[in-house]
Amino acid sequence: MTDKKRKTLVFGILVVAVIWGIWNNPFSSGKKESADAPRQVANHVAPVVKPAVVGPALAASFANLEDWRHDPFVRTERAAPRKTTAPAAAGPSFKLSVISRRGDNSMVIINGRVLRETDMIEGWKVVSIADNSVRLAKGSLTTKLTLKRR
Repeated sequence: MTDKKRKTLVFGILVVAVIWGIWNNPFSSGKKESADAPRQVANHVAPVVKPAVVGPALAASFANLEDWRHDPFVRTERAAPRKTTAPAAAGPSFKLSVISRRGDNSMVIINGRVLRETDMIEGWKVVSIADNSVRLAKGSLTTKLTLKRR
């Protein structure tokens, strides 16, 4: 689920909750008072409320309030841990995401960076861009990145 969809869903739930709250207002008896009708004020005594005793387990859970001061819609390192893989012993670790070719104007996205022919990434030069692959060179070493089709 994208951030935009998540925010739209939360906003929709908020709108429904506000409409429900207005419709089921516990402070109105359902009768609308007229402007010239006299108001009746009841002699209401508020009940005595005893302070609640907070158990040690509940107090410990609120001890670190920093956990409550972050935006729940922004993914951070506190989110689910990501899988990590050991890097390959030899060769670069590049992720080819997109290849765009239109005439002489070819571009690729490698590791989230937009590159053209002759651009450099981590010391490697983009030598050529084909329909489904990119060739990189670093000194006498060359490597070919192939776009994986889904």
